[in-house]
Amino acid sequence: MNVLFKTNVSEMDILEKSVSINRTILRVWACFAIAAQLFNLVRVCFYSASGLTVTVNRIYFVFYLFLLLWSILFLLMDCFVKLSLASKHRLYMLSSSIFLFWYTFFNIYDIYTVSVQGSFTITTIVTGMVVFSSLLAFRPTFAVPNFVVCYAMFMAFLYSVSQTGAMINFTFTAVLCVAIYCARYKDICMEIEEIKTLGEIRSQWMNMPKNLSQEQYELIREKGGYITFEWDIQKDCIYFSKEIKDYFNYPASITSFGNFIKNVNELEEEQKKTLAECMDNVRNGVNFQKHEFLFPIKTGEKRWFEVRIITQMNEQEQPVVGIGILFDVTELKDKIAQLEKEIRMDLFTGLLNKASVEYYGARKLKDLNDGEMLGMMIMDVDDFKNINDHYGHPVGDYVLKEIADIIRKKAPDGAKIGRMGGDEFIILSVIKDIGSFRSFGEELLRSIPQIRWQDEDIRANCSIGLAASSDQQDTYEALYKKADSALYEAKKLGKNQLRCVL
Repeated sequence: MNVLFKTNVSEMDILEKSVSINRTILRVWACFAIAAQLFNLVRVCFYSASGLTVTVNRIYFVFYLFLLLWSILFLLMDCFVKLSLASKHRLYMLSSSIFLFWYTFFNIYDIYTVSVQGSFTITTIVTGMVVFSSLLAFRPTFAVPNFVVCYAMFMAFLYSVSQTGAMINFTFTAVLCVAIYCARYKDICMEIEEIKTLGEIRSQWMNMPKNLSQEQYELIREKGGYITFEWDIQKDCIYFSKEIKDYFNYPASITSFGNFIKNVNELEEEQKKTLAECMDNVRNGVNFQKHEFLFPIKTGEKRWFEVRIITQMNEQEQPVVGIGILFDVTELKDKIAQLEKEIRMDLFTGLLNKASVEYYGARKLKDLNDGEMLGMMIMDVDDFKNINDHYGHPVGDYVLKEIADIIRKKAPDGAKIGRMGGDEFIILSVIKDIGSFRSFGEELLRSIPQIRWQDEDIRANCSIGLAASSDQQDTYEALYKKADSALYEAKKLGKNQLRCVL
């Protein structure tokens, strides 16, 4: 499993980071558990009609008492027993597992006892899983097996009580929790690596002989691919490595850096504000910072830079220097943007895919203004199989791309066009009246039969179903069902026509 999360971070680095993150979270969690279970114990013993005379209440009492006692024991061991770093880590792992499994068993018993559908109790167990995945920090070899075992136990129980819907919802949530954990774990490892890199640079600067020339000084500071800098707090002077000349026309050293930031014309006010906050954080001893900025460079274009800063303390633990790295991350952000675009697109036609259209439609229905409607048009190619069978699949592919181009060219401004799969297309548009949207559909019916393949009429026709809604309480699924019903009616009445359901 560690192969999937392979990093350059050492076991000790992970151990230190894990203990640092988990300490506060688990202490708060334990304090909350103590308060909650004390309340529950009092409620069961003194405010329940039957008290401890019934088996159900006695079992609840045991659940509450166990979590209370363990939370107290955890706080005593964590706060008052001197433990090594490895022992602390093992205590945190054990406590996290106990908390998570307690939530699992308690929810199973709670569903079984009250015989409900499971919505409240599933939310409760999900709370435990979300805290485990999004707040705590452990190695994957520990965290993932905990998720898997709890998931398997809870799913087995839901299956035994025939809660199919709850099983689906819980599976989706569990997968999401694991995804959150994986992303967060990778981010923690990256942060450790960044701090180590900056620490190495800081160490080089601190150990540098005082009689080195400026050229030797720059050589030591030089790190391929990015700009390094050092900001002296007392002098308010910043020193850049020579790579700054590759991007900017600024000098390698700038005095009165705070005033320089205030007065430089190339930066926006929001950027100046963020940079001033970074400087204040260094003055206040903040250990590590990371920000992204869109800076104009000397060519006139704007490029994205990531800034990472650590604070150097003196022997009296007072902040004296801010040391950092400036990365050009423009290409990386472009790649991410392209990937996000591809996720939203149907790569074959260049239109939106089904998921993107559904997301837009559901959101737009809730944001309609007075007098607006969301129009939906579902279009299906008539007898598309005959085109593939008669002319071959390359011609069928050509027809689909031509239809996509026709819709794109003729669609109303702001319309969202998607391919639902196969030969089915969908168009969503915010409209004032149904008439203009219907006219657009009728124009499609006239245009699509004009598609030719090597000057041969391939008889491409479409049927269209149209619907619209102005009700913000309406759902995307309901609107789609109406448009799909209109499409079915168009097919039933002879195809190559448009039908509308209001």
